[in-house]
This record gives sequence, C-alpha cells and structure tokens, in this order.
Amino acid sequence: MYRTVNLTTIDHYFSGENYIPLTFALWFDGILDAGKLQASLDENLKHYFPLHSELLERDSSRLCFREIENSIKIKVQTIDDPEIDSSLGFKLLNYCAEATNNLAEKRLATFNIIHHGAISILVISISHAVSDAVGLFKFVADWVALYAGLTPEPPSHERDLVQAILSDLPMNPRELETKRASFQEKKVVSTSKILGIHEIRFTKEEIDKDRPEDINALSVIAARLLKFRFADKKTETPIKLVIPVDLRRLLKDFPKNYFGNAIIPNHIEFETSVVLNSDVLHLARIIQTKGLSMNLAEFGQKYHSGDFLRKIKGYKALQNITVSSEDTLLLTDLRSAPYQKFNFDKINCTRMTILSRYRNTTRLFMEGNQYIIQQIDRNKDANEI
Repeated sequence: MYRTVNLTTIDHYFSGENYIPLTFALWFDGILDAGKLQASLDENLKHYFPLHSELLERDSSRLCFREIENSIKIKVQTIDDPEIDSSLGFKLLNYCAEATNNLAEKRLATFNIIHHGAISILVISISHAVSDAVGLFKFVADWVALYAGLTPEPPSHERDLVQAILSDLPMNPRELETKRASFQEKKVVSTSKILGIHEIRFTKEEIDKDRPEDINALSVIAARLLKFRFADKKTETPIKLVIPVDLRRLLKDFPKNYFGNAIIPNHIEFETSVVLNSDVLHLARIIQTKGLSMNLAEFGQKYHSGDFLRKIKGYKALQNITVSSEDTLLLTDLRSAPYQKFNFDKINCTRMTILSRYRNTTRLFMEGNQYIIQQIDRNKDANEI
C-alpha cells in the first residue's frame, strides 16, 4: 500500500537529505525476550504506518511511503566483553549507536535489543521526518500496553489539521523576510564515537532555595548550567541557549495523541557579560521572560518564517539552527518522559538515553527528588548544530 503524507512547517526542520535519526536507548533491569516482544510490536506497527514503511519519495511538501509487507524484526545482540561495566554506560552506548547504523536511507524504523549481563537495552531508531520524541514515547507506551493485553488509544496522524492550526497563528509579515538570515549552514557527519557521559545532579531543595514563585525550576536549572558551562569563556561572541518547546501542550485544538513533529527549538541569545556577571536568579528571570513565556504571535512568526523558506525550497536552511556547539547550550526538558512506567513482564525500564548525534545536547531528567542533567560527550566528528 502506498501513502502520501503532507509535511507541516515543523516537519521541515527534521526532514530533507541530511536529516538526523531520532534514537532512544531504554535500559531494562532484566532479560527481555525478543520473541515475545515481536508479536506486540507487529500489532503496534499497524497503527503507526509511517514506521512500518519505506520512504519512496521526499520533496519540499510531502513524503511518499510504501508499507512493508513483512514484519520489522527485532535484532538481538549479546555483548560479552568483560571490560564493559554496565554502570559506566558510555562504552556500552557505542554498541547501541552502532546498532542503529542499519537505519538505511529508505527504512524509517529499526528495533534492537542488546543484552549485557543481567540487563537489556532496547534501542529504537526512527526517522525524525515522521515523529519527534513525544510521538516516540506514545509509540513505546502503546507497545507496552499491547504486550500487557490492553487496548491503547490510537495515535493521530492528522498533519493537515496541524498545519491548519499553525497557519492560523498570528504573525507580522513585515518581519518575515529578515528571518531568512537567521539560519546557517550545518555540518553533517555520518558517525561519531561516544567518549563519555557526564551527569550533574541537583536536589529539588537546592533548586527551590530562594527561588521566587514567579520563576520556575527549569529557568533556574538553565541559568545554573549556563554559568557552569561558560564560566571560563574568554571570547565576547554571544552565548545561545536553546530550549525545545512542545506545541502539543501550548496550542489548543492540537490533535490528541499526535504522532509527528510538534517541537520547535526556541533560541535565547545573551551577551557573554550578562551570563558571567548576573546572579543565578536574575539570569533565570531573563530566561523565563525571553524563552519560556512565548506568546502566540512569536510562535506564529517562527512557523510562518519556516513556511516561507519551504516555499523557496530552502531545505538546508530549514534544517539548521542558529547555533554552534562552541557557544551554545541545548537543554531538552525530559522531566515528564514516561520511561519509568515502561515494563515488559514486570521487567522495568530504569534509565533512558537519547543517542543524539550532536555534541552540545544536554538532557534534564527527574529521578525521585533529584534533577539529573546528562551530557553525552562525542568526538570532534560529531554533528554541530
């Protein structure tokens, strides 16, 4: 069966010739049975046709799929290397990263299980052209439900409705042309090695201490990280903070359980002196005002700008974010990620890692009473955004 899906303005940030796949590694405390997982995966893929397809055509306005007749088999690998310590993580993650290299150009999803000792890592890699991380969470949650014999709510694939909602956002057309200059070229490299994982932990009490009620915790964490990351910065080039924003939560009438791309990176730029000389709470207030309190007009400006670039076939421009790894902190808030609710046969998921191919990505998780900030270090050949 052939299907055609129209691309939304947001999709253009994540598709094109050099798109980067979205890859999750979910860590389970126990041995997952791939044979038992396969049946529920097959059932789940019936509701997620883009993942059970190969890509036939991609142009400036649509994706054309052909559904795969056979199952997408879960590939299993056992790692017996005694020098790998599961608690260290990063050496094992390189096996996970290598397992995703079989996401061929036309294949839109792969599923791998890596066994090491008494743990299993479920590695899922999908084309970012078909969904973002929130959509992938929904996919895995449905997989878990089907495995347990439950019937999950079906996903929505209503991209035309999403585009209509975006098109109705207010905008200032006089500013549209100037937005073209804000997109820059992106370096794309096929592979890179994971060199290590760094984690910074804050207790909830540390973040909430002296925090006024009108400043949220995310702004305080971002301010702390900016001051930590750029404490020794010598140049006066601007510092950029990028915080992805999920429109599912912010725009009413968005389709429920939408499987697609609904996240846009929101950029905040600072003079170096502001970051270095401001105290944490002052910097947090700036972040919240400029980055976490965007109104619909500002959202509308971003999306209409993207649509303008699409119409002039500015594919590469749409894929590039106005940052470089040297002066940028990209902070993804995953505190609400439901991975700790994932379990198969009472084998629980205890950890999640996003195997980003970018060097400057930082993830925020919540574990009990602690905020966990995770940075994966890659070698110099990793992509820059």
